Amino acid sequence: KYFEPNEMLCTFRDPTRFDEFHIINAVKKNVKDINREAFRGKERREDAYGTSVISIQILRKGGFISIKNRYNHTIDNPDNTLGSNPDNIIKGLSESLKNYLKVDFSSQKVMLPDNFISINNQIIRYNYEINNIYFGRDFYVKDGHISSLDKNTEIMLDSCILNTRNRTLYDPSVCREPIYIDDVTENSGTFMSVLALELNLNDKKIQIQKNKDGGHNIYANKDRIASVQEGKITALNLPNTTEIGDDFLMANMSLQELSLPNLTTVGHSFLWNNESLRELSLPNLTTVGHDFLYHNKSLRELSLPNLTTVGHGFLGHNHSLQELSLPNLTNVGLDFLSCNSSLQELSLPNLTTVGDDFLGANNSLQKLSLPNLTNVGHDFLWDNQSLRELSLPNLTNVGNCFLSRNGSLQELSLPNLTTVGDGFLSYNYSLQELSLPNLTNVGHDFLWDNQSLRESVLQKLNKSNTLNTAHEALPDDKNAGSLKTTLKNAVIKLFKRPFNPSPSGPNTRKLPEKGGR
Repeated sequence: KYFEPNEMLCTFRDPTRFDEFHIINAVKKNVKDINREAFRGKERREDAYGTSVISIQILRKGGFISIKNRYNHTIDNPDNTLGSNPDNIIKGLSESLKNYLKVDFSSQKVMLPDNFISINNQIIRYNYEINNIYFGRDFYVKDGHISSLDKNTEIMLDSCILNTRNRTLYDPSVCREPIYIDDVTENSGTFMSVLALELNLNDKKIQIQKNKDGGHNIYANKDRIASVQEGKITALNLPNTTEIGDDFLMANMSLQELSLPNLTTVGHSFLWNNESLRELSLPNLTTVGHDFLYHNKSLRELSLPNLTTVGHGFLGHNHSLQELSLPNLTNVGLDFLSCNSSLQELSLPNLTTVGDDFLGANNSLQKLSLPNLTNVGHDFLWDNQSLRELSLPNLTNVGNCFLSRNGSLQELSLPNLTTVGDGFLSYNYSLQELSLPNLTNVGHDFLWDNQSLRESVLQKLNKSNTLNTAHEALPDDKNAGSLKTTLKNAVIKLFKRPFNPSPSGPNTRKLPEKGGR
């Protein structure tokens, strides 16, 4: 209950973890007062939220300790919170844990840099941590034991070990034993990245060539399948892969180029938190799960011409993304494209239905046309401070907090809108002209605190409600004074009270009291 869906510790999905580790979960007394929203976009590993729920994990046979962070892998190096030293929580806690659990471990008095751990009094640099297994350039660490690769026959691909002599692939974080490349079965490339690789190496001559910069290229026959630098995949080409399951290359920090020309379907957390990805080609992709390309910092342009359906968290927090084309997309889930601060051009000509938190906090977007959109959830386009032009000709129903806090929008026409939820167009300080000719049903706090509104056409409103006064309908005095004439025949039931939006998901913002910014 303390974690957001995409920040859940993998510990809770791995029951075997408790067999190998002593696990102490700690929660601050005031955890309910530490709001995730207060830290969104400015997360730091040791901030109040990140350290409000931690997991101390000590290897039962000794030699290793890790302190996990509440943010999990949405921040860098979450497994070394507070330097993985219990004394940084409470002085003397390390010795107390050693005595109570009757186990020894090494913890540094000085915090180690990111991607360094202390194991059996050795300080080791690693690339990735997955399921409490640490992967380096040519080794991995599991349950406190360091396993080195044979440099003549093996190469590390993130968390997957390719053995050219035995023709096997082995990922210790997901596989119990190596998988033979030539024993590929139908659809085996649908579940995890190791099997997606297998499908493209099957029955082909595998060659590894060293580059001048010290990296390596991997070839299947004459086709380059992957480029690797210090054990990290930097480029990947998988022409034979059509389906991929969950967690594909999740948290890969070095991937810059990816080509999957025949991919049609992917599961959840595809390329989640890939900070270096710059080029991506997915021309035949049609369906994606939740958290697709979430938190990718370097991708600037993306075209997905055949995509029709996406899950929650699609392309959230892609701060470099400027242009996006999704010509065939029709349905999206929650938290679509939220917090993409650089997005300037977006094409969604066939979109019909969206969930909550659509395009929230996209502060570079100036124009948007959604000609076929009919239904939207809560918090639609909230806090888009640069949006000046918006076309929604077929929109009929909207949820709460529609277009809240859009500081630049001056004109808006919604000719087919019939029903709106609470907080409709609240805090739009530049809005001057508004046309709603077919509106019949409105929620609470309609047009709250729109100080520049000059003209509105409200011709059809629900006559079963009771109009108290225009002042009650539009609690801000400036709104009421300018719109009395257009509301004299309208019938609205609204209540004069501070605005308090209904919950609509992880990104719902509670707006301040009347007059606040």
